[in-house]
Amino acid sequence: MSWPEGRFRAFGTPTAPTPHPLAYFIATGLSVFGDLAPTLAEALVFFSYGLLLWAAFELGRTLFSWPVGLFFALILATRRFLVALVLESTSTSRTSPLS
Repeated sequence: MSWPEGRFRAFGTPTAPTPHPLAYFIATGLSVFGDLAPTLAEALVFFSYGLLLWAAFELGRTLFSWPVGLFFALILATRRFLVALVLESTSTSRTSPLS
């Protein structure tokens, strides 16, 4: 698709233009904790990341063997993209709908 002056519109953005509705749902549930809500949100991010790694291990273990599961979990744990998402979400939770 060509735009005026021969430029192409850039559709790639580093983040979504609007937050996911699940973020608002979780923020609503955590809002009852007041000032502790951002800290709990950060803990939930780390817990979810750990749960992802555990699920990867279990999937590899169930389908193949425990070394494969461990290898799969280690691969996910060292992916820069996933680690960056976790660290980004914990650094921006102070400016999220929770605060």
